[in-house]
Amino acid sequence: MRAMLPVTGQERRGWILVSVTAGITEEILYRGYLFFAIALLFPSVPVWAILFFSSVMFAIGHIYQGKHAIKPALAGIFYGVFYIVFDSIIPVIFAHLLQDAVVLWLMKDND
Repeated sequence: MRAMLPVTGQERRGWILVSVTAGITEEILYRGYLFFAIALLFPSVPVWAILFFSSVMFAIGHIYQGKHAIKPALAGIFYGVFYIVFDSIIPVIFAHLLQDAVVLWLMKDND
C-alpha cells in the first residue's frame, strides 16, 4: 500500500488532482446518484439500506486495495451519514477531498 503513496513533488501535485477529482466524482456517484436513484426507483427502501448499499459499492470501487478495502467501506458509511445529516453533497465532497489530501501531510518527511 505504501508504494502507491506520493513521494516526490511531482507525485504530490498529482495527488492533489486525484484528491479533488476523487472527492467530487466518487461522492456524486456513490452518495448523490445512488441515494437519489435508489430512493426514486424503489421508494419503499429505507434510507439505512441505501446507506449500506452505497457503502458496499464504494468499497467494491476500492477493491484494488485488497484487505484494506474495509476502510473505504467504513468511510462510505461515514460519508453517507454525513450526506443524510447535511442533506447536501457539498460538505461530503469537502470531507472526502480533505481525507484524501491528508496523505500529503503524512508523507511530508519523505523528501
